[in-house]
Amino acid sequence: LERMELARIAWAAEMRNSAIKALNKFQNFTYFFGVRGLQNYGLINEPNLSAYLTPGPKAAGGTAWVVNGAPNATANEIYQDIQAVFFELVAQSGGLIDEATTMTLALSPVSKAALTATNSFNVNVNKLLADNFPNLKIKSAVQYGTISAANNQGLAGGNVMQLIANEVGGQQTAYAAFTEKLRSFPIKVELSSFKQKMMQGTWGTILRMPIGIAQMQGI
Repeated sequence: LERMELARIAWAAEMRNSAIKALNKFQNFTYFFGVRGLQNYGLINEPNLSAYLTPGPKAAGGTAWVVNGAPNATANEIYQDIQAVFFELVAQSGGLIDEATTMTLALSPVSKAALTATNSFNVNVNKLLADNFPNLKIKSAVQYGTISAANNQGLAGGNVMQLIANEVGGQQTAYAAFTEKLRSFPIKVELSSFKQKMMQGTWGTILRMPIGIAQMQGI
């Protein structure tokens, strides 16, 4: 510590922050995928969710919105995929969900960037969504992307999007749950060192209303 202080490095504080970030990353991972070997699931692998829809074929080939970092789908093709997920959400909720419902569109950062695609009328997908779904929020997370060397928390089957109604019939659709966000144990003093244990607890994602989520893979 004395040596680090000479270099104006707050080493103890940086070690503490590093430990907290490592715990937060694991906790965040469980909110998407739960804990293997337990009946503990996340928002993406929850077994009670409806099956993935298949994206429509694209004029450029395949079903993906982006291929090798370049656009592969037109604005209209992207919007039609999102519409298909919305129609599924309406159907499986028995009409409890409509275009005015408060919803969240969750997808990968790459898929979110594809929403900037513009059609022949100079209108992009973001604008189409804002006009037709006034209470829609768009969120991105790397866990919705394809697994790769750069993204080890993704999915093998391709990019996923989920359209989530925040609540159905007055019941919250899903929420991330934890037992403890952070507990710091007392600092243990050794002869020439210090130790401190930290812990967090997670329940993964609590899914109350499976009919409030529709999803598509392969975008």
